[in-house]
Amino acid sequence: MKTLTMEVEIAIDGRLHLDIFSGLPPGQAEVVLVIQPSTQRKFQQGIQQSVTQQTNSDLQHLAEITSASAYDVDSIANLSEKASYSASLSKGLSGPRSKKDGVTMRIGTDTGFFVSYANNHSRAVEVWSDATKGAHKLVVSTLTVNELFAYFYKRGAGQAAQIWLELMQKTIAVELIAVSVDIAALSARYRLGMQLATVDSIILATFLAHSCEKMISSDSDFAIVAQQNVLPVEILK
Repeated sequence: MKTLTMEVEIAIDGRLHLDIFSGLPPGQAEVVLVIQPSTQRKFQQGIQQSVTQQTNSDLQHLAEITSASAYDVDSIANLSEKASYSASLSKGLSGPRSKKDGVTMRIGTDTGFFVSYANNHSRAVEVWSDATKGAHKLVVSTLTVNELFAYFYKRGAGQAAQIWLELMQKTIAVELIAVSVDIAALSARYRLGMQLATVDSIILATFLAHSCEKMISSDSDFAIVAQQNVLPVEILK
């Protein structure tokens, strides 16, 4: 009997191929296969590298937690304490502000924006940095939370998704909007009229219902929104 432990690459279709030297004599053999995601360390290091050069405190919180073990309870507790302290310092800035008060724009940001940020896209990093300084308010649908969790879960980094959620809930830069009955009803118009996916149409309706002046996404499906003069769209490339 031989016990082998190895890392293999799973293809985009979910398949994996094994070519193993067993060292056993010819004949039938019983194979017990246990497949589990590799350690989160490599993916977490990639996230950390994308944010370590950022100076705002919220991003530093994310870097700290994603560089730690997924089961490091003390690190998670420390992150929560720091985020709470940061939120208390900025409590007077957390309400809606007008252009006169320094906020230049309410910007709708979808899942693609945050994925672009996680991959260190320079424009996404710039917009986020400006927002944390009070220059913008980023409007985010709770459906984006769902998609972000799915994105990180697929990569074996569910803890990173939880930290993103905590970050968005506590920072003054983000306004999280739940899907209301009015938003659901409004979205049907854009789902049918623009042939958008249901989730995309709800995200767009959220931006329109909450007075966004533009949206930023990496999803080219949203280009039609600007083409039909519904809302200016910046597509990250």
